[in-house]
Amino acid sequence: MRSVWVYFSHAIWGDQLLNMAWSPGKLTYGVLIFVFFLIALAIAELIAWYVGDWLLLIPILLVECGVFIVILGSLITHKADYKRIDSIASYYAFWGCLALIVGILWFVNVWFPGNIPVIIAIFLIWLALMILFLSLKRRR
Repeated sequence: MRSVWVYFSHAIWGDQLLNMAWSPGKLTYGVLIFVFFLIALAIAELIAWYVGDWLLLIPILLVECGVFIVILGSLITHKADYKRIDSIASYYAFWGCLALIVGILWFVNVWFPGNIPVIIAIFLIWLALMILFLSLKRRR
């Protein structure tokens, strides 16, 4: 017999939470990213509080999440039983690198203010290289 919590969580979160609750050992990538985001937010908040600059909370969080998503994307490529592995790994690689480069460029702007045109140029060059790299077909 299912409890009220199961019906309530099914009404709010849908089948994903219900499937996680009733199938132990199965964890989706979205839940994993969300849990890491909460931990990264706590770490970024502590670092920003220690430094005394609350505006650094955003780039610290971007760098932490970017590194995690890039690592997750690289780990997904080793999973052999998924059919669309290249598109999923490319998705995580692009968005993880995007968060990482925006966070790094934010730090560069904080440390060396007044270099916005150079930062925009670096970002556009990175974007062009990522599009080129991710559009190349890989041989199996």
